[in-house]
Amino acid sequence: MENKFEKNTLGLFITHAHIDHFLGMNAFSDVDIIAAKESIPRFERFTSLVFTDEIIENMSKVFPSFREDINNAKILMPTCFVDGEKMFGKEKGIVFRALGGHSSCSSEIVLDQEKIIFVGDLVQVDTYPYFGEPDTNMNAWIDALKIWEQIENYQFLAGHGKSIDSIYITSVREFFEELLTIVKELKDKGVTVEEIADHPELPSGYWPDTAVRRLPFNFSIKQLYERL
Repeated sequence: MENKFEKNTLGLFITHAHIDHFLGMNAFSDVDIIAAKESIPRFERFTSLVFTDEIIENMSKVFPSFREDINNAKILMPTCFVDGEKMFGKEKGIVFRALGGHSSCSSEIVLDQEKIIFVGDLVQVDTYPYFGEPDTNMNAWIDALKIWEQIENYQFLAGHGKSIDSIYITSVREFFEELLTIVKELKDKGVTVEEIADHPELPSGYWPDTAVRRLPFNFSIKQLYERL
């Protein structure tokens, strides 16, 4: 990238401290690594973790290439933790802003000149989303989506999947709002946590019919039920 654009690398911006988003961070060990302050406990845990065969096997069930990847990986503590919001670059043209939602450390990186916003896993494109972390905050997540859907002529780059526009973000926000309402109503009616993930009244998603429903989605529904 440096050769192509004839510019030095400013740093590595981490949208949130989930291992599939930073396992290759050692390639950027010679520049600043920037993350939200809320990610400190996760990075402390990962930098001290001994990856036993059992852990590697469990991680490989979620990330098929993990066993191979971990052999070459080195997890580092970021060099810059942002409390709230901070601007970067010579012209202060990059805004890093902690938002919460998908996780407590979920953040956006805004490049206004290029009209691009990196949104991490706050938008998971054309797939069943995962929202089952202990620190997932659906209200903060929906608040972020409400702001983005009002922004026209920007590209939104998600942590997984193609780039999308504000119209797509509206479909994500509508799904989460409907899901919250229906899960609460079903819980109030006495539907059990064991029944909730496969309940026929759950809303249809914004993802295509070809998307594969996996266990993390069912887990997320149950976690949402428990939090409500």
